[in-house]
Amino acid sequence: KAKPKTAKPKVARPITDDGPVSLFVDAVREHDFPCKDALDGWKKTRLVTLMLAWLLGVPPTPTGRKALARLFEEVGAELSERDRSGVASARALLERAARGSVAEKNRAAFDLAGMRDEAILAQRPALASFVDALAHAAEASASHADGDHETPLRRGIEVGRALLYTLAEHRAGDGEDREVRAEVSGELAAKLRAALPGGPA
Repeated sequence: KAKPKTAKPKVARPITDDGPVSLFVDAVREHDFPCKDALDGWKKTRLVTLMLAWLLGVPPTPTGRKALARLFEEVGAELSERDRSGVASARALLERAARGSVAEKNRAAFDLAGMRDEAILAQRPALASFVDALAHAAEASASHADGDHETPLRRGIEVGRALLYTLAEHRAGDGEDREVRAEVSGELAAKLRAALPGGPA
């Protein structure tokens, strides 16, 4: 006779099970700034983190893959119906970059940048913001696959900093925002360098 299953209490799990991705995601999680626009804030920072680590060759764990899929769904749910088809197209390009050669990764980055520019011209800023993050990730992946491990690390840090600057400005007044930004971006830069492939042991 099978024992009745008891419901397990829900515990906050890290986005990835282990390894470099979780280190950086945890670092980002420590700085959970409130932000009106989810795509300019916390969710986009998590998305960029996952994409960069995934595209730079960190083996994705099942939890990481689910988290990435969930974030795409959450982003799509917040956009207009017209923008959702753009998210689906952008995701297909990202998948192509993940699987492809250096040339294919570069092509995907180029196509994503074109999609971003089209979204800007069509005055669809939320979609443009989202696709811009994917273009940066694909470009970093191409550089890394071509043997340049330093540039993707710098690019990841730059993208993370740019996003965190936006978040810090929401949180801090004019007088202290520079200090907040410097503190947050400095900590994240150090953790990103240490966590991703090619960084110090």
